[in-house]
Amino acid sequence: MLEQGSSPFFGDSYNSAIQGRIGNQSPNALYLQSGDVDALYHRYQEAGMKIVDPIGDRPWGQREFTIEDPAGNWLSFWQS
Repeated sequence: MLEQGSSPFFGDSYNSAIQGRIGNQSPNALYLQSGDVDALYHRYQEAGMKIVDPIGDRPWGQREFTIEDPAGNWLSFWQS
C-alpha cells in the first residue's frame, strides 16, 4: 500500500476471489478508496461510463464497483 496524505493506494493482482466476476481477462487496474462510493457510482453511471462490475457489497467487507476507462483500464472504487 502507498499513501499520499490521507488517500491510500492499494495495488493487487486479480485472484480467484474475483475471477468468477471478471473471467480470465487481465486488464490494468487501480483500486481507489472513495468517501462516498454510491454517489460516485451514480455520477459515473449518469456520465455513461462503462460499468464493468456493478456496485455491491463484497464478502471481504468493502462496497465497490469497477468502470473501464476509454483506454481499457479498469478503475475500481471502494469504501469500507
